[in-house]
Amino acid sequence: MTTTVTVEAHCDASTTEVQIAVSNGGSGETHIVQDGHSHQLCIHDDREVTVREVPKASSADYQLSSNGG
Repeated sequence: MTTTVTVEAHCDASTTEVQIAVSNGGSGETHIVQDGHSHQLCIHDDREVTVREVPKASSADYQLSSNGG
């Protein structure tokens, strides 16, 4: 069985973004959706999805996390 999930972001575009975390038995991926945009994904087998609104990271914070710092 497969379930299709669509996330539509409706948040304060200047301060908030929507984070979608998909896990598949230990491994995972993260998607970020901005206000006014949507993301669609399929959940099946052991896949799980978690959606939450989070404060936008500054570009400096993003660079640190991307570089492992």
